[in-house]
Amino acid sequence: MNAKKIMGAVLVALLAAALFVGAGAADDKYYGTYFIYQNVGQNVLIGDWSSETGESFDLTIGGYVPVVAEGKYNNATGYIYVKKATAPVSGILMSASGNEISSIIGGTVQAGQSVKFAASTNAAYQLYFTNPDNVGSTYFAGSEYSEGSVVQIPEDIVAGTWTVQVLFLTQNQDQNQPGIMADITPIDYRLGQTYTFTIEDDSKKVELDKDTVLKNNAFFVTITGTPDATVYLTSDAKLGELKVPAGQLNTQNGGDLSNIISVKLGESGQAVVGVDALVDGKYTITVYFAKDDQNNYSDAKTAKITVNEGEITAAADADFYYLGNDVTISGTNTESKIVYFYIKGSNVPFQNLSATKGGNALTESVKADKTWEIEIDGPVFKNFDAGTYTIYAVAEKMTAEDILNADLSDYTYASVAVALKQPFITATLSSSVVAQGSELVVTGTAEAADTVMYYVFGNNKFASGTIAVDDDGTFEKEIDITESGYATGQYFLVIQHHMYDGVFNIGPLYVDVNGNIVSNSADYVFTVGKKYDANIVLNTTGSYAAVTQAEMEDVTLFNTGKRQSSNAAEALCQALDTQNIDDLYVKASFVVAQPTATINPVDDVAKGAKLVVSGTSNMAPGTIVTVEMLSTAFAAIPKESVNSASFITLTTKVQEDGTWEVEFDTTGLNVDEYTLGATVDDIKTPTVVVKVLESAPTTPVDPVDPVDPVTPVDPVTPTEPETPGFGALAALAGLGAVAVLLLRRE
Repeated sequence: MNAKKIMGAVLVALLAAALFVGAGAADDKYYGTYFIYQNVGQNVLIGDWSSETGESFDLTIGGYVPVVAEGKYNNATGYIYVKKATAPVSGILMSASGNEISSIIGGTVQAGQSVKFAASTNAAYQLYFTNPDNVGSTYFAGSEYSEGSVVQIPEDIVAGTWTVQVLFLTQNQDQNQPGIMADITPIDYRLGQTYTFTIEDDSKKVELDKDTVLKNNAFFVTITGTPDATVYLTSDAKLGELKVPAGQLNTQNGGDLSNIISVKLGESGQAVVGVDALVDGKYTITVYFAKDDQNNYSDAKTAKITVNEGEITAAADADFYYLGNDVTISGTNTESKIVYFYIKGSNVPFQNLSATKGGNALTESVKADKTWEIEIDGPVFKNFDAGTYTIYAVAEKMTAEDILNADLSDYTYASVAVALKQPFITATLSSSVVAQGSELVVTGTAEAADTVMYYVFGNNKFASGTIAVDDDGTFEKEIDITESGYATGQYFLVIQHHMYDGVFNIGPLYVDVNGNIVSNSADYVFTVGKKYDANIVLNTTGSYAAVTQAEMEDVTLFNTGKRQSSNAAEALCQALDTQNIDDLYVKASFVVAQPTATINPVDDVAKGAKLVVSGTSNMAPGTIVTVEMLSTAFAAIPKESVNSASFITLTTKVQEDGTWEVEFDTTGLNVDEYTLGATVDDIKTPTVVVKVLESAPTTPVDPVDPVDPVTPVDPVTPTEPETPGFGALAALAGLGAVAVLLLRRE
């Protein structure tokens, strides 16, 4: 084929392809999706349309898409999709004043209420209703229903589940007649999506949010009737048993439900009223929906409620408490919102448990989860002796008469036994002898106290202060024994516990030379060289710190500057022993000495053995001890001739008992003489001398005793040989052959 023919064929092919593409583009023109019964109104869609299944229809200007099968339809210019229309229907409950309230679709509506229905579609339609008997009609509530109008549901309408849907209208007016549509079926293309709502058979109802309720809790009454109507709420309860709290929006005033209370229904025809159940029992709640001119009530609906007694529990968080400690009690209360507390014990009549300040009766609010917890201050029990008491948690306040008679029969309560023990105090000194420049550590236990007070008495010395007590009842105080503050000598220590009332009834008031109060704080410390003295005062009615200048002369026990140290300490202890106050104390003494340090003599030691060096000191436990070991060769022999350590330093600490100890390893030391000395803080001990000797000779091992020779066994008597036979001759012949071979080799 020549080039011209080839080119011609190519042009023909391209032209055919172009024609095909053009035809395909026309077929693929998409005009959109349209719904059956939709008013088209577009000139471009005028004409015949057909589907691949052979169905067809003709559209005219302003025409409707007829009832055809869903799918794709084509004409000479393009295609469209036809679908069944879904027309959402709404049903809105209306108030008497014409306001929209809520949707009833999927919900309920009562006879006498008003509803507005509407649909969302661009096709011509009517609403089609089907009643619970499966009878369909464009009539509803007695007449044909038109879109957007409000209809009041009559009392005699068929109750149950209804459906509503769109009935699409065609151009054939014969199918648009209202009334019962006998030719309509549930799958008919003329019907849109189905929506349901329920018409209740009785428009007047009384409903309770629960069947039972615990006493002193609330329940709610829901009343349904004619919108904006006034109804009348009451019960068979006696006065004080059921109560409607005031201030609710739908009731003009609250009141006792033994009376009749007016309730205004809202635009929805409903009202919710809260009622407090105050007494247990079974009650009937009644609502009257009508009242005539003579105040005769009629058309009543009722509901029943059972009010049960609640329950209260109580438990203490410990098996016992020390007098003065806080007591924590917790529990649950399902009956009331407040817990009231009472107490009873040996020779203590049943009574209110009162707070310390003001004497008000103790109460505690109940939390939303029905739990409660109260922490009763320790001083609440200051007037009680040690012993076991019963605390009652009661769901309501008791009357004075019931308290007097200890009558709990009409109350919901729980009881818990609480054991109260007498507090105590202990104290321990870190040492009975304390060196100047170190610390005296005082530790101890003070149950039911937040602080304790300490006093130090010595020659021309008085000091005092407070010590904080930890939550576990322990305390610790470090007293700095400085050389300027504490001269050598004996001192007396007293530690005071404030006991039940929580205050120190005895204490120091610092005064000037004229006897005027300078400070009432125990943290104010009097030391040597200051011009102030302290008066030890006793206040049997409260804290010593509350004593005024005018009261000073009457309550002063003694002045610390006018007593010898031991006499002052003893006078304080005797004052604390008085039964007029509850304070307790412990006492101790200690000696302040000049710091000392000693080193014990050391025996000579063989090289390689352990060398233990020890000593004592009156310095505070934990003080660093430095022990030095110096060889005599360290100074007398050139260092190049010394082949082992000549100066060794080890450290340790003074122990609680005042001793110290170190251990030297002599394995690498020369055989030599060594000087040992120790330094405790800055106090040096005398030195001691020790010799490191040659290792002791190894003790020879005793030779093992020779083992006795074994007696030989008697030889066996040989058997007499027999006359050689064939075998013996052959062996002899073999030996002869060997001899010949040897000769030949030579």
